[in-house]
Amino acid sequence: MPTVTRSAPRRSAAVVFVVLVVATVGSAFAATALKRTPSYVQRLRIDKRTVDPTVRGSRGTVFIGFSTKRADRARVSIESVSGRTVRTLGPAKPTRPYRRVSFAWRAVDRAGRPLNPGYYFVRLRLLDSDRDLVFDDRSIRVVRARR
Repeated sequence: MPTVTRSAPRRSAAVVFVVLVVATVGSAFAATALKRTPSYVQRLRIDKRTVDPTVRGSRGTVFIGFSTKRADRARVSIESVSGRTVRTLGPAKPTRPYRRVSFAWRAVDRAGRPLNPGYYFVRLRLLDSDRDLVFDDRSIRVVRARR
């Protein structure tokens, strides 16, 4: 009668356990490294959260600035809540690593008419790296002064 050894199932269970422990520790290190890696877009800044397009000069203009981690070409557009692009802010601008790029927006449409009151979002397209970001957590509110 052959003898049955039970060490083979224990060895395979031990190997599987060791592999799982190593994978868990490795994923913890990878997650920590990703958290410490700076995001591609650095310091997005919108100087005003509310703008009135009927006001002339810098008081009726929003300045949008940001920097990127790598050199790229950036195009900024403004979108309505429905996702429709209401204005593209000039041609694409080249970016340099960690250098601020700024765009100005007066809340008017392509024809120069003041936009309807409401909330609008900033869309940033980085053309060389093929990234498309919508900052929906930083909306710009368009209002009109009562006359």
